[in-house]
Amino acid sequence: MSIVLTFVAFVVATCSSTAEASPSNARTHNSVATPATKVVTYNPFTPTGTLEPTLKVVAVKSGVTPCQSSGAAGWSSFRCFTNPEIYDPCFAPPSATTGPVYCPVLLPRRDVVEVRTGQLPPLFKGGSEYRPWALELSDGQVCEFVNAAWGGLGPFGCVSPPGKAADCRVPTANYGRWTTLCQKTEKLGSPFTEYRVSILWK
Repeated sequence: MSIVLTFVAFVVATCSSTAEASPSNARTHNSVATPATKVVTYNPFTPTGTLEPTLKVVAVKSGVTPCQSSGAAGWSSFRCFTNPEIYDPCFAPPSATTGPVYCPVLLPRRDVVEVRTGQLPPLFKGGSEYRPWALELSDGQVCEFVNAAWGGLGPFGCVSPPGKAADCRVPTANYGRWTTLCQKTEKLGSPFTEYRVSILWK
């Protein structure tokens, strides 16, 4: 009788130990999750309207025509023309009616181009004030919204070496985690691959 009772106790203890371990293992497994996307609302100005001291002006350009509203970042931004470059988006201090404006380049670096322009157009308040205009993919590539007619399938164009993403679709969010579909070549037959977005600028 004692042998049987000892065996039963051993089986019960073993099953109990396994049952207690399973939830713990499940929690450990589920805790490894995809990091949330960092969403940055781009604002190059201090509360007093001066340029953020952390930004670096890498070039000064003269506008050849008035800037347009709205820019790639929504109606809070501008599209500005120099010779021969187009900068989009560009930003003016709050309530400014004339230039200069400042246009970010080489994200995620803190570089900007200063575009000296005259009268700014009224902000065209159609659509969104802020919208996604630049993405950093999980592999470090940066893709920017192309606010014009172009030959790509984007509308986000990526500057990348061969073999990486060439253009991407508008990103979508799922519980704070943004993803996008990208092609390696800008062709109708090129397949799309899902990429995680690590940083999104709007």
